[in-house]
Amino acid sequence: MAMMPQHISSMPRLNVVEQVAFAAWLSGRSESSARSAAVKAIAQVDLSEKGQMDPARLSGGELRRVGLAEALARPSELLLLDEPTAGLDPTQRARFRDVVLSLDRPTVISTHQLDDVDQLVASVVVLDGGRIVFDGPVDDFLRRGQGPDVARMAESAFTSLTSTL
Repeated sequence: MAMMPQHISSMPRLNVVEQVAFAAWLSGRSESSARSAAVKAIAQVDLSEKGQMDPARLSGGELRRVGLAEALARPSELLLLDEPTAGLDPTQRARFRDVVLSLDRPTVISTHQLDDVDQLVASVVVLDGGRIVFDGPVDDFLRRGQGPDVARMAESAFTSLTSTL
């Protein structure tokens, strides 16, 4: 499993390619394989032009994409993405959505941002106090809510399942 944590940090004295390669190397790739995987993952998240930059100089959205590239560069059968779109503007969220939809491995997304749920996932699991209160297809989840658009329907469904106001 490869994970993208909610909070992404830049690593001192490493550029973007080196940081992503280091994450891949820590996961068991050889040095050359890690660098190759890093370059490929950075291209997947559309950051190739920033590869030689200090990650500390990137915008918040770009740094989140570095975090996603780190997860993509790790050898794994499953991706776990924790709040991957937090703080992203609409353009960056659309870019993220495109990347996730292009992935060739199962991906679990933990998020409170529900406006893309119908486009990103096939099923939804809702936890309330550590217990599963819903586990099923997106359409079944959305039918539990009301609203003029997917975001409102998803919020309403979540609220009805968790009694959260």
